[in-house]
Amino acid sequence: MPAPPLSWTFADMAVDEFLTRYKNAIPVFMRRRLLCIGCPFGHIHSVRDACTEHQIEPEPLLRELADLVTPHERPEHRTGPSAPRKEEP
Repeated sequence: MPAPPLSWTFADMAVDEFLTRYKNAIPVFMRRRLLCIGCPFGHIHSVRDACTEHQIEPEPLLRELADLVTPHERPEHRTGPSAPRKEEP
């Protein structure tokens, strides 16, 4: 299976929100020594920001995290209430 696209919105999701939603990612953060769990900036920093702060390359981490997220959990596959269409005259 090809690697999932790295443009998913979880790269820009706050670390706290990401780890709350995808608890199976906690060991990945710990193994990579990302000290984000319980960090006071976790609600502000995105996953990408955490990579910058800890001086690690974001792409390998994002690929590993993408492998943990099942297809129906991926942001681009979620369906929500759609906005009503505007009728054109």
